[in-house]
Amino acid sequence: MPENAGIILIIEGSSDLRVVRGLAELALLKATPDFVPDFFAWRGLEEHLPFLLWQDVDDELKQRKMSPLYGKFNGVKGSPYAFRTRHALLLAHHANPLAVVLVCDADTQPQRLLGLQQARDSHFSHKYPIVVAAANPCREAWLICAFQAEYETEKDLLETLQKELSFHPCHEPERLNTVRGHARSAKTLRDLLTSESLQREQAILEKADLTHLQANGIACGLAGKEKLAPLLGVKS
Repeated sequence: MPENAGIILIIEGSSDLRVVRGLAELALLKATPDFVPDFFAWRGLEEHLPFLLWQDVDDELKQRKMSPLYGKFNGVKGSPYAFRTRHALLLAHHANPLAVVLVCDADTQPQRLLGLQQARDSHFSHKYPIVVAAANPCREAWLICAFQAEYETEKDLLETLQKELSFHPCHEPERLNTVRGHARSAKTLRDLLTSESLQREQAILEKADLTHLQANGIACGLAGKEKLAPLLGVKS
């Protein structure tokens, strides 16, 4: 494995970086106690960039004078998200990645995950692993799934939320939605549980329990993260 191996990260927004990296590195740390996070360079198309945004894929393709790839996906018509994913993988391929991690919010649109999977499964190169994950309904649900109350005030708040929602948000985060102000809004609950503190959010990620995430995070799209370690050849 090369020094500072490059994992190309394709996400929707810069705020996704903390959660995606945090959970991915958690999986790698669980796989081997010798894992050093700094060994892996999470990057975009250029080494000095931390990620590639989905919204920039088309522009990057034009700037690099690369022709779009059309046609079917293993003989099947592609979903709307499949073509953008195919183009993202085309861009990533020319950046010589160790691996590519594709992350987006499902946002009640199952065709997004289908598109990621179609493009991955029909990709022309098998030289590196491609990990796909669609956060259901959004990446804030992943953070809520990882949340563990540490203080009495947090325990009381979580108990109140559980009563108001009629379900435990950390155990069934997939039942949340993306509507700001709604009682089940994942973004609103994230703000409440973290008191809108980036430091608290970082602490949640650092102390997250992988067993809990594996048990409660499958329905909200966390399965892709636990596959990262074996795909990269990291053994326990």
